[in-house]
Parts: sequence; C-alpha cells; structure tokens
Amino acid sequence: LVAGLRSRDGASFQMLQQIINNKVKFVLSVALFLEYEDVLKRKSFLSTTGLRVKDVNAILDMLADKCIKTNVYYLWRPQLKDPNDDMVLETAISGSADAIVTFNMRDFLVAAEKFNTKIMLPKDYLSSLRITK
Repeated sequence: LVAGLRSRDGASFQMLQQIINNKVKFVLSVALFLEYEDVLKRKSFLSTTGLRVKDVNAILDMLADKCIKTNVYYLWRPQLKDPNDDMVLETAISGSADAIVTFNMRDFLVAAEKFNTKIMLPKDYLSSLRITK
C-alpha cells in the first residue's frame, strides 16, 4: 500500500489498480486498517507523496469497500520482530489469504512458512495472476 502510493511506477501501484478494478482481493482487519490510516496520514508520508488527508481518506474508504473484512480471534504474537508485522501475519492467517504480498520478505519468511502462507513480492504476485506491468 505504501509503496503503491509513493510511486505510480511498479507492481505495487499496479496491485492497487487491480484492487480498484476488483481483480485482486485482499483481507483487512480493523487493527490493520487503523495501522494503515496512521502511516498514511503521517506528515512525512503526506509530504513525500503530495497527498492530502482528504486524499488518504478517499483511499482508505475505497480499501474498506473493496476488502474482505477479517476478524482476528487469536493473536499469534510474537512471531516477527515488528509487532505491526505480526498484525499483517495474523490478518492473513485469519482471513485465509493466499499470500502476503510485501517487500519485507526476510522478516516474514520464517513465520509464514510456519503457517504455510506464501510470501511474495508484488511483481511475483501479479505474475502469478498473469497480470504484468
């Protein structure tokens, strides 16, 4: 999400386009949504991207509309170095996601293997769907 909003070049932006067009489904929990909101509304992120808070609100509204809402009933913590990454893992597991799509392969790999969840780069995920940039 962050990478896709920072640049219109690349697979991350392409994935956001596919979400908007209902070609890619994704799971989202309330906790993860709130984390995204916090990150996207930080002054540093807004100044880097040129987005305004109202733009971020529109993006978040779209994500809330397009996502598969997932309740996390069991916390598997700690599995990863970053508690916010644990939130992503828990959402993926609870939502029976096909994969976690991230640039943070190294941190997710061991825990994801434990839960039999694929970890993929955005470009690899799009290729697996036969959607290429």
